[in-house]
Amino acid sequence: MSTNWRDDEIRELLSVRADAGIVRQIHGTARDSVVYDQITKRLHERGVFRAKAQVNNKLKALKRQYHQLAEQSGNERPTWCYFSLCEAVWGSSGSGNPVAVVGSMETDSTSRSPETPYSDTEEKPRVYETDVSINDSGLEMENNQLSKESTDRSDLVSDDGKNSKSVVCQRCGSKVLCPGMAVFAEKELFLPSMRKKSGLSSTEGSVDGDTLTAHWFVDDMYTFENVGFTKDVGNIKYLICADCEIGPIGWHCLDDKKSFYVAVERVNHA
Repeated sequence: MSTNWRDDEIRELLSVRADAGIVRQIHGTARDSVVYDQITKRLHERGVFRAKAQVNNKLKALKRQYHQLAEQSGNERPTWCYFSLCEAVWGSSGSGNPVAVVGSMETDSTSRSPETPYSDTEEKPRVYETDVSINDSGLEMENNQLSKESTDRSDLVSDDGKNSKSVVCQRCGSKVLCPGMAVFAEKELFLPSMRKKSGLSSTEGSVDGDTLTAHWFVDDMYTFENVGFTKDVGNIKYLICADCEIGPIGWHCLDDKKSFYVAVERVNHA
C-alpha cells in the first residue's frame, strides 16, 4: 500500500482517534501499543488497512501540523481541511498548557495544498519550552512525592548500549523516549532538586540538587516523544516533563546543540 494516505483514510483515522473510549485509554493507564492496536483494528473494520506503525506516525504528523497551524494562524481560522477534525482531538489539551513550540517547524509539507495527503515520514515530535526557569520559578516539590525505582542497568540497557524500555515521567507517566532511542552515558552533571508549579517557593540563593552520573544521551531534540525545557540558566537549559512540568529530569548545554542528557534516576522505565 502507498505510504501516502488518502483523504477518506485520514478522516476515518481522526474519527477513530476522537472516539471517547480511545481518548479515555490514552489519558488513562493503557499502554500506547495497546491503544494503537485498537485504533488499527477499528480502521481495518472500516476498510482502512494500515499497519500500526503507519497509524502511529500519521497521528503524530497530523497532531504536529495542527499545532503548527493553530500557533501561526492567530485570530484567523486555518483553512486546512482537517483542522476541525484535529481540533476535536487535540484542541482542548493544546490550549491548556502554557508552553510554546521551539525550534523551526518549517517543512516541505507547509507548502502543499490543504487536500494533499501527508506521508508517514514527515513526523517530528513536539518539543516545548516553559515560561519559567529553575532559579526564579520556585517550582519545588518534596522529593518523596516522586517514586524512586531501582535502576538495574542490565535490565535497562540493551546489548548495543541503548535504552531497552520506554523512558517516562516519574510523576505523570508521560513518555519522554521510546525504546532504543537513547544511548547510556556516564557524565557528572548537577541537577537541581525535582520541582513542580504547585509547590511555590520564594527561596533564593544556592540551589539544592544532586550530582548524577548515569544518563540517557540524545543528539537530536526531535528524538524525544515529549520533553520541555526551562529558560536559560547561564548556558544551561534543564529538561522537564512536557505534560506535568516536573523537573529537571535532564540537562542541555547551549554551547552544544547536539547533546541532551536525561538522568536515569530522574525518570521511570516501562
